[in-house]
Amino acid sequence: MKKNYYGDTIKFWNEVFDHPNYDAFWRARNLPQHLNNIRPAVLIVGGWFDAEDLYGPLHIYHAIEESSPSAKNSIMIGPWFHGGWVRSNGSRLGNVSFNIKSSEYYDSLIRKFFNYHLKGIGELALPEVSAFETGSNVWKTYDSWPPKNVERKKIYLQKNEQLSFDQPKDSIGADEYVSDPNRPVPYTNEITNGRSREYMTEDQRFVWQRPDVLSYEMKVKDDITISGPITANLFVSTTGTDADFVVKVIDVFPQTMKDDSTNPPNIKMGGYQMMVRVK
Repeated sequence: MKKNYYGDTIKFWNEVFDHPNYDAFWRARNLPQHLNNIRPAVLIVGGWFDAEDLYGPLHIYHAIEESSPSAKNSIMIGPWFHGGWVRSNGSRLGNVSFNIKSSEYYDSLIRKFFNYHLKGIGELALPEVSAFETGSNVWKTYDSWPPKNVERKKIYLQKNEQLSFDQPKDSIGADEYVSDPNRPVPYTNEITNGRSREYMTEDQRFVWQRPDVLSYEMKVKDDITISGPITANLFVSTTGTDADFVVKVIDVFPQTMKDDSTNPPNIKMGGYQMMVRVK
């Protein structure tokens, strides 16, 4: 394929093909390890729905915090796709509206940041962490990331496709499914020319009822806010020689949610399953 379609002349392209796994070639190119003795002021900007690189902003921020604790290092993460803080007003992504033009917050601070640090003009009261909270759709500021005043919680898979903070009483149990490589689970329900940025908030009901997808739901009476890293620990067995597992954290909207008049008529927001994070 390389010779037929790409001429086999691009060195880096050949190197990518030669290193399909995360080996020494890729480890040497992992940027955070090289961020030492940082002296300039830094404002790291990223998007919660950045399909290309959410890893980068969070890990760069932590790397600078650890290697250069005296550096003026701040981070801002909004409800944006890759570059969405300057390429959109940040009011929505796909079918989901965030009710405010979130990019205006970035605009107000980035100008002050450069005027203050490059020109010595004005004053700057820059939060250590500025994080947009989806659901409530408000900006929150913190002294650290993850926030210090949060409780680390474990969520357990339960019987009957349920989730709970309570550890299961039964120590033995399993759910199973049949995965057919000839009928793979798609990442989107849309027909697109390449990967679309909107799939990051796409309604997941199109895969929810597939027999080769396991879905678990938590019954809650009060709102739950998740702030900080999400880790999925899976205990699995397979009859295949290898397997890839994708875990999605989904915000299920209330059935009483009103439709958005700016969406197409077929987009129903009642029970909408908005993808929040994919691991």
